[in-house]
Amino acid sequence: MEIKAIISDMDGCVLTYKNEPFNSSWDAMSEALPCNKEWIEMRDFYVNQKGKYAEWFEKQVGMLEGLSIKEANKVLFPAPYSRGAVSFFNSLDGNYIKGLVSSGINIVAEKVKEDLNLDFQVSNFLEIKKRIFTGKGKEIVGLDNKLQVLEAVLEQRCIGLNETCFIGDNFNDVPVFEKVGLAVAYNPKKEYVGKKADYVIYDFRELRKIL
Repeated sequence: MEIKAIISDMDGCVLTYKNEPFNSSWDAMSEALPCNKEWIEMRDFYVNQKGKYAEWFEKQVGMLEGLSIKEANKVLFPAPYSRGAVSFFNSLDGNYIKGLVSSGINIVAEKVKEDLNLDFQVSNFLEIKKRIFTGKGKEIVGLDNKLQVLEAVLEQRCIGLNETCFIGDNFNDVPVFEKVGLAVAYNPKKEYVGKKADYVIYDFRELRKIL
């Protein structure tokens, strides 16, 4: 098996925000809002309702209306990189396509792409006008379609799932783990997530030896 692409999830994986249980850019964003409690209650209500992820996205994005990018940046940056992530991705040579496929926030994913010298990022879009969030956005990578998004991205680059290493940490990464050539769980949130992966790591630099 030859690995041609190394693709990672972002929240809780390449980045580890301090919030629990998902260590996510979404929940970090809520810290800039006066209605943080309402945000968390909404998350806990929707997270296990697979058929309602789009509804959840629309409602949470709506809560951002009127928030300034300046206030958001205070809680989102500097990006909290996980152990070894910066070193690992910047040490890879040009033999690999490197990218993010994430249900996280595009403004964070773009910064990660720049810092880690990635070839691409695919994430969820939040509309900003005059440096203010409009409360509108586009769900590109939902919690239940990451595999389909990854397949489409790889097809554009003529790379197969069996030629791909994917790094994830949570339940929505499991469908990807089951299809790719090399599945790696970084600090998995649940024991069963780690069991679905080929390897479990707690520092991205461990992946060099695996590759």
